[in-house]
Amino acid sequence: VTDACACDTGGDCECFCTAAAAYAKVCSDHGVCVSWRTPSICPMFCDYYNNEGGCEWHYKPCGAPCMKTCRNPSGRCAYHLPGLEGCYPNCPGDRPYFSEEEMKCVS
Repeated sequence: VTDACACDTGGDCECFCTAAAAYAKVCSDHGVCVSWRTPSICPMFCDYYNNEGGCEWHYKPCGAPCMKTCRNPSGRCAYHLPGLEGCYPNCPGDRPYFSEEEMKCVS
């Protein structure tokens, strides 16, 4: 895969990560989740969103597009949406809802 996706423009790692992300997105669009990132290969730094000492935000290769929020307490989508790669809050049981305004888990 590395040889097939090698690029001469920009940083090779950046180009590889872009190509691999595009491939994973197409798979996700067809209902197949590809967990390809690691801490050493094209990492996604979700810790940026965590408060000091907190650990709510985590990377998910195919996270749920709808989650329990103050505006959507059921966590259900009106339409079927594919899972999206990104950083997602992992809200604990005592604070099960995610507040989009405060960007943190609340009760």
